[in-house]
Amino acid sequence: MSANPKVIAKKNLIIFCSPEHWDLVWQKILADNSANIVVSWVLKRELGFTVRRHEEWIQFVPPGSIVPRNRCVKQVHLDFFNEAALTWFQLKYL
Repeated sequence: MSANPKVIAKKNLIIFCSPEHWDLVWQKILADNSANIVVSWVLKRELGFTVRRHEEWIQFVPPGSIVPRNRCVKQVHLDFFNEAALTWFQLKYL
């Protein structure tokens, strides 16, 4: 695993570490589905997940310093409602 992954997969959760990476995948989803998919309950019904924006505080040590700092990183989380939907999404879009 790289030090700065683009996507983190957990049980029933996929984390896009940058909103830009999610936007590329979202464009693929829109191309494969109708425009109605943008409604959250339709997205949940059709693809088995919901989307939420998240801000994660990451601790890092700047170069030339010994004092740790924090920075806010914007992420996109996909919450899946079953393993089958998660697996299908990974195979098709990742």
